[in-house]
Amino acid sequence: MLELGSNASRSFRLVTILLICSAAFMMLALTLPRMVLFTYRPEDHASIHLLLELVSISVSVMVVTVTWISKNKQPKWQPQILIFGFTLIAGLDLLHALTFKGMPSLINNSNSDESIFFWLAGRVATLAVIIILGLKIKIRGSKIISFFSALIVLAIAFYIGTFHLNYFPALFLPGKGVTQFKINAEYGIFVANMLASIWLFLLWNKSKNEKNLWLASACVMTGLSELAFTNYITSSDFINVFGHAYKAIAYLIIFRAIAYSSIQEPYEILEKTNATIKRKEQEFKNLLDSLPVDVVQINPDYSIRYCNSRFSSHIGKQTDLLQGKLWSEINTPGWSGNKLLSFDAPFRGHRSTFEFTDNDREPPQYYSAIAIPELDIESGKNGVLAIFVNTTEQEMIRRQLGETKKEIMDLKSALDAHAIVATTDAKGVITSINKKFCQISKYSPEELIGKTHRVINSGYHPKSFFNDLWKTISSGKVWTGEICNRAKDGSIYWVVTTIVPFFSATSLGKSAKPDRYLAIRADITEQKRAQQEAQKMAFYDVLTGLPNRRFMVERLDIAIANTSRNQNFCSLMLLDIDHFKYVNDTYGHDQGDELLRQVAARLNGCAHKTDTIARMGGDEFVVIFADLGTDRANALVRSNDLAEKIRETLAEPYHLKDITVFSSSSIGCVMFHDESLSGDETLKRADIALYSAKSLGRNRVQYFDTSMQTEIMEYSQIVLDLRTARSKNELILFYQPIVDLNQEITGYEALIRWNHSKKGLISPAAFIPVAEKSGLIISIGEWVIREACRKLSVWANEPEKKNLTISVNVSAYQLNEADFVSKVISNIEQFLVRPTHLKIEITESMLQRDIHTTISKLNELKKLGVRFSLDDFGTGYSSLSYLKKLPLDFLKIDRSFVRDIMIDQEDAAIAETILLLAQTLGMKVIAEGVETLDQYHFLKTRGCDYFQGYLFGKPAPLDD
Repeated sequence: MLELGSNASRSFRLVTILLICSAAFMMLALTLPRMVLFTYRPEDHASIHLLLELVSISVSVMVVTVTWISKNKQPKWQPQILIFGFTLIAGLDLLHALTFKGMPSLINNSNSDESIFFWLAGRVATLAVIIILGLKIKIRGSKIISFFSALIVLAIAFYIGTFHLNYFPALFLPGKGVTQFKINAEYGIFVANMLASIWLFLLWNKSKNEKNLWLASACVMTGLSELAFTNYITSSDFINVFGHAYKAIAYLIIFRAIAYSSIQEPYEILEKTNATIKRKEQEFKNLLDSLPVDVVQINPDYSIRYCNSRFSSHIGKQTDLLQGKLWSEINTPGWSGNKLLSFDAPFRGHRSTFEFTDNDREPPQYYSAIAIPELDIESGKNGVLAIFVNTTEQEMIRRQLGETKKEIMDLKSALDAHAIVATTDAKGVITSINKKFCQISKYSPEELIGKTHRVINSGYHPKSFFNDLWKTISSGKVWTGEICNRAKDGSIYWVVTTIVPFFSATSLGKSAKPDRYLAIRADITEQKRAQQEAQKMAFYDVLTGLPNRRFMVERLDIAIANTSRNQNFCSLMLLDIDHFKYVNDTYGHDQGDELLRQVAARLNGCAHKTDTIARMGGDEFVVIFADLGTDRANALVRSNDLAEKIRETLAEPYHLKDITVFSSSSIGCVMFHDESLSGDETLKRADIALYSAKSLGRNRVQYFDTSMQTEIMEYSQIVLDLRTARSKNELILFYQPIVDLNQEITGYEALIRWNHSKKGLISPAAFIPVAEKSGLIISIGEWVIREACRKLSVWANEPEKKNLTISVNVSAYQLNEADFVSKVISNIEQFLVRPTHLKIEITESMLQRDIHTTISKLNELKKLGVRFSLDDFGTGYSSLSYLKKLPLDFLKIDRSFVRDIMIDQEDAAIAETILLLAQTLGMKVIAEGVETLDQYHFLKTRGCDYFQGYLFGKPAPLDD
């Protein structure tokens, strides 16, 4: 790709246009029909031919002449080539012109063959010279030798062309034109010129030497001219004359390439030199003008020879007005009249420096000057080169420096009063300290100066801490950080420290090292204590002093990462205190807090320093055993032993304030030994295992397995579906009849069913426990009571049903609600239900906790008329004394006793005992699960009042 400067681009465009036009004209001329010129005056042909050849000859002669006399800087070998080559070319072209047909005889009569011979020789010589110039072939010898060598070669050519032309094939046949040999020769010269032009063009593109570009175009023009001589019959044919014109143009191009450059180049060099000198002078002047100093040259007669613009601006006059004026005439007393400003010594040949003040200005200007002797070549006397530097700013800085030093001393006094200050040398040896340093370290100055800071090293920081510190300050950077030190009495104190490196004036540079350090400290011991206390509050449980959940999560992540790296097994145990809420509610929160503190203390006794014990919140704790070995079986055994140890330890009696309580713990464990589980997932699995341990009866250790997760997922799905069951109308009530001795229906027991949209009818045994654990049983129970009251209000308007009762089962969670009684009353009042028609069934398990509150709530409803049944009597462990206090109306014999009453004497005896007890307490008895007449008659004959079972009707929906 061509990259051209402006001149080269211009020449390239000119050459391109010339060659394209020339080629086009030549192609046009070659296609024209043959035209014969000079038919009327044949003698004019020779004259025209001579004139055209004289152009070529003149160019060659000028090339030789210019080369001979040129003083231009050329390669040493180039003049010899040009003189030899173009002397030979001029001679051959001259011989061609003189032997042309129609010219006077030159030894032989003029003829076409002889003239063509010299023509071809001249073209070959021209091409050879151009190629030699391009190849830069060196020819030794002087210009004279080259000239006479060309004459000798020319003489040989003349001799051959004149006397021995018969040795060569015929070149022209009169009446027929040029021969085939002549045609081939012309085409050969054409091809050679074209190849040479391409080669020279490539050289030009590489070197950007315009001579190669013009020589390449000359080759093209020469080649085009040769095409004109390949097909003519007589020398007066138009194409022949046209070809000679192209040859003349080619020689003019050669002159442009060689001779013209030799003539023009010196002038161009001179112009460039003058321009360079002017530019350098201007650059030097600009340099002097831009210098931040005043420069003046003074002649021996004290006249100003030169001054820069800065000096003239200070004097207040233009530079050209100052040049030539005497120093005393510059009319600036601060300069010309200043006695300190003297040039006597420089005029005597001695260099001098001095300072002076220009008081004529406001504010005064301070100067420093140097005057150097400068020999005047014309007069031979010493002039002076004076350089003035305005030092006003430096003087101001010097004065400010004095003020700054005073301020620094004042600042140092203030700093010593409030900060801990010390200086050291490059090796860290203490060179000075202030009183504050001695006060906080409790060392005297004599004990510290000459020592390093190791004397107060507390050992808190690792060695790398001080390595980084020294790396920073030794590189010249300021270091700031917190350091823990130890005083002479052993006490620990914290300081925030800033260490500033200082360099001496002689040690500046990229590789310079500080030679002293200044350390400024502030006591932050109290702040650190406050931070530590805040950190303790953030990461530790206030009640037990154990790490909290946040701290535990970080330690768990570390343990997981370590197990992955070391391939050891770890165990995470999540535990909570069984029935802690009972202790808290029964004995108060203070006793509950004391119980938690004792649990924490016992857990600490079961673990090592590498283990982590944390309180998650409430009565929930976590223990992480971080290293149980790399063998899975042994790790599991160790984990189980530790878990059992914890369980047994926590099961021992707790001696609280004035009371002793017994409690136990449920523990969920999960093993891990890589990073396949995140901390959250590990905790989740431990929680699942804990849930399983509590579900299996508490006071046990349970390890996680995948089936637990499946159960939890199923449990979660049931809870999720149960939350929306009411809004989807999936909960329905089935009613099972209760009959009297005559098998007449006296009422119904309302039994809830769940008609799941996807799973169909779900048994209460499958979802009631879930509802109780999730707390949904409260809202479900309220809905059952509300629906039962609504049903009773409908029946009140039907004579055959207005005396029927409905029994509803109440959960212990529901009964424990503070507003249980008010909600029941609200439903009774809303639906205008007779309270005696509503029966509430409770179970024995409700009587095991807070029996007094339960009795109070039942009595309140009893006063209203609501009746109560004790369901599943005989399966629990209720106290007979509590049974006597309860406002019960009915006892229900559990179906488990009725099922085998006819074949199992123990079941029969239990049923009879319940019947006898009810009669004693004045209660009625309802037998559940009666499925045969034998069971019915057995119970009836022994005093049973009411019966319920498949014998009388299965649970089923009832229309309003």
